[in-house]
Parts: sequence; structure tokens; C-alpha cells
Amino acid sequence: MNIAQDLQTIALQEKPLVFPHFDSDRAWQIGSRLREMAVARGAPMVIDVRTFGQPLFFALLDGASHGGAFPLTVKGTGVIGVVTVSGLPQRKDH
Repeated sequence: MNIAQDLQTIALQEKPLVFPHFDSDRAWQIGSRLREMAVARGAPMVIDVRTFGQPLFFALLDGASHGGAFPLTVKGTGVIGVVTVSGLPQRKDH
């Protein structure tokens, strides 16, 4: 896969993931679920959920490396923050 294909895939992944609203409870749910999945798979990850300027969830599992981030988008508002999950090989991180 080349970079152009990666960018096209990422755009397709982001398009349907728009929240009707987003708050600290939703951030905790997302972060906790991602951590549970990482622990179950034995994956060395760092998980960071934040709105611009405000950290809402953070977890670090031993051995984390690369970074992959996904925008937090709210309908009618736009991008309000980001979810970062890191630890897999670079292309799989996103």
C-alpha cells in the first residue's frame, strides 16, 4: 500500500465516525474499551483521548512505540479533539 492509498483509506474510516455529542463520559468509555482490547491482545499501547487543550483519558501499557491518531468529530461542530492509540506497527496504529 502506498501513501495515497493510506490517505484514501483513512478518509473513508473517518467519514462515518461523527459523534452527535462528546463529553468526558464518552471519552472514558472509548479509552477504557480500547485499553481492554489492548490488554486482551497483549498489545503494548498508549491510549490518549483529548479535546483540544483538555486530556480526558490516558493509559500506558508497557512497550508502546509508534503513534496513530483519529479525530473526534461532532456533528454540526467539526473536529473537537483526538484519540491516539499507539503501539502497533505504523500503518496498523491508525
